[in-house]
This record gives sequence, C-alpha cells and structure tokens, in this order.
Amino acid sequence: NLKQEKYNLSNLIISDLEFLNRKISSEPDIVFDPQAIVLLREAAENGDSSAQFKLGLKYDSGQGVRQDDLLAIYWYTKAAEQGHDAAQYNLGVMYANGQGVKRDLQKAISCYRIAANNGYASAQVNLGVMYASGEGLNKNLVVSYALLSLAKSSGNKNAAESRIFVSSKMTPIEINDAESLVLIMGDHPIQAIDHYLQKNK
Repeated sequence: NLKQEKYNLSNLIISDLEFLNRKISSEPDIVFDPQAIVLLREAAENGDSSAQFKLGLKYDSGQGVRQDDLLAIYWYTKAAEQGHDAAQYNLGVMYANGQGVKRDLQKAISCYRIAANNGYASAQVNLGVMYASGEGLNKNLVVSYALLSLAKSSGNKNAAESRIFVSSKMTPIEINDAESLVLIMGDHPIQAIDHYLQKNK
C-alpha cells in the first residue's frame, strides 16, 4: 500500500528552516463507494488497527466522508493505542497544530516520542526539529542532530536537509557527541536520548 506525505506548515520556524508537520496518508482510493466506508468502519469497530488508521485518514481529509477532526482523532487514537505508528504520528501532528483539539505540544511530543522510539522516521524528524528550536522541549542540538541522523538513515529527505541546517549551528565537539549518541541509540533511541540528557544536565 503506497503512502504519500501531505504537508501542513506549523507556526514553528527555525531561522531559515521551516518546521513541517506531516501527516501520512494512503494513496486515494479509486472509488468513493459508501459500501467500502461501511466495511472499513465495521473492521475499525472490530479492532483492526489498519482500518482504524484508514478511517481516521478519511475523516481527517474528508475523503469519502464528511470531514470531521474529532472523528479523525478518535480513530487515530484507537489505532495508536494498538501500536500503529503512523496513527500515533498523525495524532501528534493534530496536537501540534491544534487541529480539532487545543494545541498541546506536550501531547504532540508524547506521540512523537512513541512513534520515534519505534523507528518512525517522520516522528524522529519532528522531534529533532523541536529539539533544535526549543519549542516544547529544552533546546539541544546534539539530540536534534542524532534524531535527524536516525531518520536520515531511513531515507527521509527532510531529515537530511534539516540535519545540514542544524549542523551549521553546532561546534565540532557537539557534532562528535551527536555521532556518538547515534551509535548507542540502537532499537530504543528515546531511552538513549533520555539517558544522554540525564547524564548531561
């Protein structure tokens, strides 16, 4: 199932670097068959996390249904509770942008941390940019660079561009520290970051 990223510009700007909040969306369905929506809803109500995510996308975009931010949040939350990283990420974007909910950067960060820890590159990028700007988090360029490096290794183009910008603001020692952090991140990058931040208070 092909995915594409849709972009929503957030208010956050780091000098020349625009912070982009992205939502992942499935390729549009060929038909807007009401029966297909009924079947999707039935699967979602029966606990299928992929169907819950797709139904969230439908309500988020208004694709085949009436656009409804609250229902999008509801279905993204259901899918996220079952470990669906794209849903977790989209939920974070909605909190970051205040879409259908009061803007809440701490909830957005919480969502991004979960998805980022599971290797979700777009969440790693958004979290990395937030560490670079200091919006919602204590500014830390070493952690930002490390997260962006991790996302870059997954092929995320925005991570590569953002990392170039962040590295231009860092000392050689900070870049070395960030490269060392990347090496110890392993399968649990958020725990490695938390340990690094605790150690370097």
